[in-house]
Amino acid sequence: MQRAAANAFGTWLHGPNPSWSAKKTADSPEQLIGAACLSHLGCEFAAPALPQCSPAGALPAGYVEVRGELTRSPYVFQGGPESVLMCSRTARTTLTVRNATAEYDLGIGCVGDRTGWCCPYAPGTTVRAVGRVWNDRAVSRFDDYWLCTDGAPKSPEHPVDPPLVALRLGLPPGKATWASGSTLATWDFEQARLFQIRSDAQKPFVCVDLDPTGKRAFTIDRAGDGAVWALASGAREATLENFAPKARTQPFAPDVSCTYELADSVAWAPDGGALLLVSASGTGAVYSAGSPAFQMLPGRIPIDNFQYEFFAPSGRQMLIGAENGQLELWQVEPLKKWLTLSGTAGAWSPNGKQLLIRVEAGVGTPVTYQVRDAADGTLRSELKGACLAEWSPNARNVAAQQPCGTNQVVLIDAANGQPLAHLPASYRPLWSGRRSAVPQYLPHLAQLLERGSLGRSPPLPELSLEPFHNMLVAASADGIALRTNNGQRIQLTAEITRSSGGSSFDPELNFSPDGRSFSGGTRLWTVNTSGPARALELPADVKSLQRLWSPDSRYLAFWNWIQDNDEPFKTSAKLVVVARDTGHVLVSEQPVANAAAQQRVVGLLSPSWLPHKPVLVVPVPGDDQLLELRNVARDRRLWFALGTDERGISAIALSTDGRFEGRRELLLRLMQRHPELASTHELREERGLLEHFVND
Repeated sequence: MQRAAANAFGTWLHGPNPSWSAKKTADSPEQLIGAACLSHLGCEFAAPALPQCSPAGALPAGYVEVRGELTRSPYVFQGGPESVLMCSRTARTTLTVRNATAEYDLGIGCVGDRTGWCCPYAPGTTVRAVGRVWNDRAVSRFDDYWLCTDGAPKSPEHPVDPPLVALRLGLPPGKATWASGSTLATWDFEQARLFQIRSDAQKPFVCVDLDPTGKRAFTIDRAGDGAVWALASGAREATLENFAPKARTQPFAPDVSCTYELADSVAWAPDGGALLLVSASGTGAVYSAGSPAFQMLPGRIPIDNFQYEFFAPSGRQMLIGAENGQLELWQVEPLKKWLTLSGTAGAWSPNGKQLLIRVEAGVGTPVTYQVRDAADGTLRSELKGACLAEWSPNARNVAAQQPCGTNQVVLIDAANGQPLAHLPASYRPLWSGRRSAVPQYLPHLAQLLERGSLGRSPPLPELSLEPFHNMLVAASADGIALRTNNGQRIQLTAEITRSSGGSSFDPELNFSPDGRSFSGGTRLWTVNTSGPARALELPADVKSLQRLWSPDSRYLAFWNWIQDNDEPFKTSAKLVVVARDTGHVLVSEQPVANAAAQQRVVGLLSPSWLPHKPVLVVPVPGDDQLLELRNVARDRRLWFALGTDERGISAIALSTDGRFEGRRELLLRLMQRHPELASTHELREERGLLEHFVND
């Protein structure tokens, strides 16, 4: 289709094909005239301002000029239940220009839900449009058009005081993080302490990633700048300007993970003392604690493979991929490369002294693995035609599927490559000391959000010589073959399926932190020091739920969030807690609630245990702010939230008997949204309520 000459309309906006989602604005080869989305902040949009009309030249042949007001089309597409974590598409329509005689569809997308509509330009704005008209099933549409405003343009309103929204639970352990615009707040439950950081109001946070210890946070703001913050002081420690240019068109703020769309990797050292960033274009930058600036790495870092690790267990060395198909070993402070090895990916041994190098590229395909010394690259052993290899927690052995693609797992001595055992298995071999990534979101999204690349394996185990952490488990259709640290074989009958929270090679097996127990399907096994493993039957309704062991291994929680497609505004969460030693069900409930206005995030959050207490922190259906604390040992509960007003951020806690801690006015506001929190008991303030609950 021939396009109108741009110089005939000066600064007027040119309308190409429409876009339904502002998420895709940066991916379009053309400048979109505007798009909008609904997030927990309300209406967010990415659109250039409508210019004032200037005198136009002669109309090209076949083009018409229309004067009128912007309005929403009466034709609405209902897209089903509201989504979370992204632009809501419950209802969609377009903006039109309407006058007394006609109405023309501009193809500029608006989205809506039960709270209202969100458009990149405000209905009621007076405009002039010039374009070609075509009819589509009795609807007149503009194509190849130019648009300007005759009066003062109206702007869609952003919320004045957006609420804090819970983004992360249990990462770091014992903490929960809320965010909104330019404010980030983290609450430490065991210390009853609040940490917060604030950015420039003109550059709100777009995403956040916290270090494993909870000392620091990395953020990307709307300007695309990355920054490291000290949570204790709220001070900005280092800034990397223009790290993520796509953030300028990111409408959802803040997002739960910077690796979701804006960066290829945000990797913290285990102790939080260093950070490696890899931009979407492959540029690498390193931050080390106390440094006032990032240091840039030369070349591009390709991380388009799986099972990639960067930092050694000590956090003082890094293994980085180079563009030429090699691996480079770097010292973090001072930043210096000291060794280059051939290979496509590698895994540090739990003691940090050796590397398991994957020579060729590929996951689930036959490759060669090499065990090399990290100090000088000396070759210690080699494993050919294998796949899915993994270190033992004591750093002495490696287990892998060999030959790759067969139902066989081989266990080798890492020092000399000699085979020690063979076990039948159709899934990845698992070690009892292997710790999966802390669950944060719905299982089918966890790998994408937490590790940035679909199928990337969870972290390898920490160094442990404990025998119960060095049992090897191989799962197949026939059941489970278990090899203890002393070579004893145990065969268990079970129906094992593929993991819903990991890669397609992982079996649905979950080990307790002490390594003595594991669960799969509807069974819970505990391995004795001698004799057969003890099996307990679990409730049938936990089979497909997410599993979360308590840090002391005494309790196993099962959880999942449910949204009924037939009732798009109702949410519920199934929660079951079982005692390991007895198999007794301590908690079994499925609360249901109407989703609050602009609820987007809480449906994806997973519960988390406090590190040293039998307390489970659970997201509450229907609200992005409210959490429930469950002391499963004493069967007690407490509701908790962070609220904000002109006086700042405050923690609010409410017990089932009416006792509360925090500002009464914030509590009353919360109770207005949640009538179910109302108690027959009179509200009475009790200082130290939260601390007493956690430590009781």
